[in-house]
Amino acid sequence: VGVVSVTTVQSPTAVSRLLGNFPNPCNPSTTIKFSKNNLPATILIYNATGELVKRSNFVGGAGEFQMDWNGRDEYGTPLSSGVYFIQYQNGYTNVLHKMVLLK
Repeated sequence: VGVVSVTTVQSPTAVSRLLGNFPNPCNPSTTIKFSKNNLPATILIYNATGELVKRSNFVGGAGEFQMDWNGRDEYGTPLSSGVYFIQYQNGYTNVLHKMVLLK
């Protein structure tokens, strides 16, 4: 609940990075794009107070991926408007990106 879909966008790559999200601001859904190597990756979404509201784990091969997020928490509850942070973890890569949820 909270993630609508995950899609492989491109052929394998060894680069691991968070490519951002679009649209930003979002209402209420956004697509989070990232590339990963063969190591497991994790996308964490935090609210402005630092509370973890969503966690998604990704295993498998390398490549560029996108994850559709519908603005809901782990329990399927719609989140309120505000600033949220996407944290991307993959191997030694640990990146934080700001996004805005508007309703």
